[in-house]
Amino acid sequence: MQTDSERGIFERGEALEHALRALYTAYGYRPYKMSKFEPYDLYMQNRSFVTGGHILTFTDTDGRLMALKPDVTLSVIKNYRGGQQKICYHENVYRDTGASHEFREIPQAGLECIGEIDAYTQLEVLTLAAESLRLISDTAILDLASVEFVGGLLEVTGGSAGLRRELMDCLHEKNAHRLAQLCREGSAPEPLSRVWQRIAQMYGPVRDLLPELRALSLNDRMRAAVSELEALSALLTVSPGVALHLDFSLIDYDDSGSFQSSFTTMIKMALKESAPDFHENGEMSAKDLLQTFLVSCAPSSVRSEERRVGK
Repeated sequence: MQTDSERGIFERGEALEHALRALYTAYGYRPYKMSKFEPYDLYMQNRSFVTGGHILTFTDTDGRLMALKPDVTLSVIKNYRGGQQKICYHENVYRDTGASHEFREIPQAGLECIGEIDAYTQLEVLTLAAESLRLISDTAILDLASVEFVGGLLEVTGGSAGLRRELMDCLHEKNAHRLAQLCREGSAPEPLSRVWQRIAQMYGPVRDLLPELRALSLNDRMRAAVSELEALSALLTVSPGVALHLDFSLIDYDDSGSFQSSFTTMIKMALKESAPDFHENGEMSAKDLLQTFLVSCAPSSVRSEERRVGK
């Protein structure tokens, strides 16, 4: 029999799902449903985009190897047919939990915008991210990073594909010491090394860090990226209690030597440790409901996933 606490958790989660869907559909995002499983080849060919190292598989009646979906975005891209596509979803994905290597069914809510992306679309997505956080908690953080800024830095750095891969791994890990070592080994000038080290350590309110970020810019592409961040942060009215922070460790770089996504601005949302529990007994907190909330915004013309996903 379901306890009062379990019933409360279910009701709160269901109410949140309806509230998020109402928010997204009001902005023109269409609810999207997909199958619980996809051909295993889809995930094998795009393994760098799948969170976790293992995938649950089974053999279909026709002999094909199928997978319980560990990711939503790949399914969306596989069915992309051109133009601007704005979809929202609430789906379950199946992933191993890491250290315990146990599979879990994880509810995942989010939205995707694929196609022609302009400044308004990016602002809209950021606004929806902030509003989504506000629906869940009064205290939250919205983290941003610019792929264009780092892309410009890689252009200045040059070097081999292996060096770029290592630099991006270190940036993702915030390993400033190793970044300095790699720059020395690659004979990079000291000013360039300092930029890599600084952006790895950089974290804080976007508006406070933008002047320093502009001073660190070494080419036109980096300066244009800063201008874009300045424009977005100036236009975005962040909900009370939602802080907008800059964090370059968000950016992933895949094994093929390209960004895992071509988002001009990457987004991560996290609830602060002080986020209130929904239940006084502490059985479920706001962070539990947001653990897999995703927002994506990408131009189809350069989206790296699209070129690798079979249609």
